[in-house]
Amino acid sequence: MIETTCLRRVTGNSSWWKAKKYRRETAEALSEYRARGWRLVAIRRLATAGVDTRIFSEYTLERERAGG
Repeated sequence: MIETTCLRRVTGNSSWWKAKKYRRETAEALSEYRARGWRLVAIRRLATAGVDTRIFSEYTLERERAGG
């Protein structure tokens, strides 16, 4: 049995130093998931509206369910 989850993270910004910070935080979070056995399946960039300069992405992760 395969377990699936979606992780929505801020992955960028129009400001270079904020973009660098958000990319680092996302990479750390994905690294933690990978250490727990999750595998990255898909990445989807989400549309933004208004004056918000953040860029959001949705990561789809899956892993083999233990004992299944």
